[in-house]
Amino acid sequence: MLPNLLTHNAPSCSMRLLECSSSALMSVLSPSFEHSSSAACGDVLKFFADLIVGALVFCKAEQLLVPFSALHSLAHLVDERFLCCGQPQRTFSDLLKSDRLVVLTKPRDVPQLIKLFPDFKNVCICVPSGPLSSRMLFDGKYLEEFYAEEFNPALSALADAGPYSVTAWMRSALTCRYEGLYVPSVRVAETAAKLLSIDIGGERGSCRCNRVVLEEGVCGLTPRWLETVVKTVASCGVSISSSIGLALCDRNCQEVDENYLLSKATGMGISCIAATAVPAPLFPRAERLISTDSVASFVSGWNDAAGAGVAAGDDLDWSEDCVEYCTAIRDRWKMFNQ
Repeated sequence: MLPNLLTHNAPSCSMRLLECSSSALMSVLSPSFEHSSSAACGDVLKFFADLIVGALVFCKAEQLLVPFSALHSLAHLVDERFLCCGQPQRTFSDLLKSDRLVVLTKPRDVPQLIKLFPDFKNVCICVPSGPLSSRMLFDGKYLEEFYAEEFNPALSALADAGPYSVTAWMRSALTCRYEGLYVPSVRVAETAAKLLSIDIGGERGSCRCNRVVLEEGVCGLTPRWLETVVKTVASCGVSISSSIGLALCDRNCQEVDENYLLSKATGMGISCIAATAVPAPLFPRAERLISTDSVASFVSGWNDAAGAGVAAGDDLDWSEDCVEYCTAIRDRWKMFNQ
């Protein structure tokens, strides 16, 4: 139950979960992954496969953010894990056909992605929220340089091999380690609107940006400032429910409970939340994302308080399965890092 957040006639909540555990794992392991032994690499890739299958089976994730660097070895491992979970009818190929996998890649890796994995048509590329985040988080690039030299050429390459759908992950859009807790909302809104207007024609098809994820760069976002940013984005003609996602920080030991932020987001029409079961940051110089089981518990509690949990039938079972799975992943993470 979530007291003081809901009314008795509140609508049911259905989050579209963008599960990022495998990308968080690669973010931590990438510096040493290439130099590891074959046995160690095998253990890592099995962990990747478990994270992908677990997010689908136990967390009911709508989409999974997977790192480009791990794609080459995942297919047969994912199929094996589906068999272990008693779901032989599901395969890695099915994930591709249903657009459940979103590949997190850098702009410079886009040509290689197109060449090696032409079946992956959903791509996620990080973009800066402003000049300062561009210099600090994007290898010292000026904002104009990043778009002219990296982002725009990547989109043109995708368009020539299209059709492709792009998710733009806007780094430090809500709060920033360098700008503070109040990143200018007008600038963020205008950038989001400009990104979502991208629709480039190419030789074979097109490339369009269909979603922008607004990232909380450092813990400290308040429900009031979230409301300010979202309303400003909406004033630029952006469809909040279909085009905007949130990447919120994990809030252990913080004054503002994450349920209040999730409640505010839900009330404003946002339904896409990025989360991870792995207790590790998704990017360098970033804080770790809200946990997947926290989102599941919120959804279950919201629907229970709104009187929708009973109608959903398996809502509570799903939440319990997700919490149990995420607890097991965190325990495995501790063993993995010993």
